[in-house]
Amino acid sequence: MDCHVVAVEVKPPLGNYAVVSASGLLLCWPERPLILTSCLIKQGSQLAVTLPNGLVVEAQLVASARLGASSEAFRSLASRGWRCGNKLFDISMTSALQLTLLRPSSSQFVADPSSSKKSKKSKEKASLWLSFSEPVEQWIGQRVLLHSAPFGARAGSFWSQLRVVMRGVISNLSSPPGLILTDAPGAESSAGGALVLEGTNEVVGLLAPTLCGSSGEAVALGIVIPMPVVLDTMLDDAACRAQLCHEDLASLPSPPSTVSLPPSEVRQGVALLWLDSGSWASAIVLSSEGHLLTCAHLLLGNSWMELRAEGKGLQQQPRAPSRCRGSCFAEVQGKIVSVTFEADVLRIFDGFLDAALLRVRPERSEKEYKFNPALWNQRADPLEGTEVWAVGHGLFGPGCPWKGPAATSGLLCKVVRASSGRRAILQSSAAVHRGCSGGALVANGQLLGMVTTNVKQQDGFVMPRVNFILPVGLLSPVCTYLENLKVLPATEALARLTEELRPSAADEEERSFWRLDVERLKLPSRRSGNGMR
Repeated sequence: MDCHVVAVEVKPPLGNYAVVSASGLLLCWPERPLILTSCLIKQGSQLAVTLPNGLVVEAQLVASARLGASSEAFRSLASRGWRCGNKLFDISMTSALQLTLLRPSSSQFVADPSSSKKSKKSKEKASLWLSFSEPVEQWIGQRVLLHSAPFGARAGSFWSQLRVVMRGVISNLSSPPGLILTDAPGAESSAGGALVLEGTNEVVGLLAPTLCGSSGEAVALGIVIPMPVVLDTMLDDAACRAQLCHEDLASLPSPPSTVSLPPSEVRQGVALLWLDSGSWASAIVLSSEGHLLTCAHLLLGNSWMELRAEGKGLQQQPRAPSRCRGSCFAEVQGKIVSVTFEADVLRIFDGFLDAALLRVRPERSEKEYKFNPALWNQRADPLEGTEVWAVGHGLFGPGCPWKGPAATSGLLCKVVRASSGRRAILQSSAAVHRGCSGGALVANGQLLGMVTTNVKQQDGFVMPRVNFILPVGLLSPVCTYLENLKVLPATEALARLTEELRPSAADEEERSFWRLDVERLKLPSRRSGNGMR
């Protein structure tokens, strides 16, 4: 079924709130056009929409219903203070996701058929079509386009017809099903926009209102409602179904059957770790026995980059925990499933190398976990300008509805080299949030480095798309350690690893790189008579 993205303008009743812009999906039923949106709209609001032919017409709110499956999947996030919605509306409305149906005023829609026929827009075939395929594992990391109309219905003849298209990837899927996570950037007024699979023009989801947390941190991810959930809501809710005639129902395609596939080896290669304190981070799987590499600051409470006083090293920090909990995809009795485990901290490396080595504790049962180190075993040298993915458990933490780690896309912006010539830092533009520390930066299925930190502004505001990564080349002694475990006692192999990693620690020059220390400029002094007059 063909469809169009349209601009929606909402003026709440009684003038108590500011006018809000949103997007909507126009289903191309000529006699009874219907608009779907996820924007939260109060009864009695004045509505206007911009049709594909450029006409701005009034619209009516004809039905609304709670998106059951999506709201259930969102429940665990809502319990942690996450909301989806415009803060100008009642915040209590945003803990559940809603489908809203609008109809353009029929009299205005056909008021001047001749003008519609003359319009270029009316002659264009819709480039988008609805797909009711169930989201599958293969979608994670796939390219998508976010079509929206964020400038409002009455923003002028040019802006009201402008459809904004932003590019990104599908970052993750929820369990239970009902939500898609994407890193395609969308404005706050993009709610109701269409998530489209690149290259196929299939509309696979409806963008939910803006995701916002209680802490007020910057969020570079968005929530999308899969089209099968939208279809189920339209058919199951009496008010929504009443808006569909027999011909409308007949034109809705049947959802195709889907096949469940195991997660990719890249996603199997990144685990989630958490402490009783509530802190969490990501970790890279090093061996089938469950050796893991993560950032030391998960266990120490802060990073050496945050230590400003001279002479304070990692060894003077509060005592680190000796054990933590985690989860990861692993093979159990021939099947790839998500498992929960305990892991011992083997070593937190001294000096200015933000890394720690852990190992999963063996299970005391007949089940044997076999972890997948394929990502670690496929390492590559970084090349500036390469398309990359950051894979990790950012933003939401344990207990969230997402299946395993999320993937966000970007570019390898910079390879920072020290005076010695070695690669010291990688910088990427892939969206990285708290919890991604210890995750993987990947290009073409190969590991480039371990995600370490975001860049912060002076006021502490985190910049999700400016982040630093520890190059995998600095961690190469870990490969020797894993080989030594086959022929040496574990304690001796670990001692050798500690010694071999010492040269990888950042020197004074590299520490200034990591900390973004400001270089003091040597400007001429007026007192010396060399200043400008």
